[in-house]
Amino acid sequence: MMLVTKWVHVPEKAINKPRQIEQDGVKFTQSISPWDLPQQFRFLIDAESLTIEWRYLSDSEPVKRKEFPDGFAVELGKTSSRIYKITVSLSALEKSISVMPTDEAEAATSALIKMKNALAEIENYPNENNKVAMTKTAHWWANLPNKAELLANAM
Repeated sequence: MMLVTKWVHVPEKAINKPRQIEQDGVKFTQSISPWDLPQQFRFLIDAESLTIEWRYLSDSEPVKRKEFPDGFAVELGKTSSRIYKITVSLSALEKSISVMPTDEAEAATSALIKMKNALAEIENYPNENNKVAMTKTAHWWANLPNKAELLANAM
């Protein structure tokens, strides 16, 4: 049996807070391009894996799959290097967090934290904006107080 949630909206203001920067006496505001920010995501959970799929403003490009040795795979846009899909083996997830998640929200949080850690280890990731956006999205989700309720409403 597979569990597929409805698409969950990612609030841009929660993950794309502009920051004020001063360089060489010039002040400017910096934020992530809306094209690199995920707009929505959903979870797919079956007996073997948890998958998170992402949607962007424009998501019609071909993807390439990158496998990691610890049961973790990512599908990246061939041109943009945006992350479109993350798949984590449930057995690998269980090993990395030492206990099996008790519900979908906990499993999703563990998978996103694993993704955030894997992204941090990728040196020279081709799309730094996307890396920052995905890291901020993972942080937003991990700190969201009502994620189990949000997921329940998405089913």
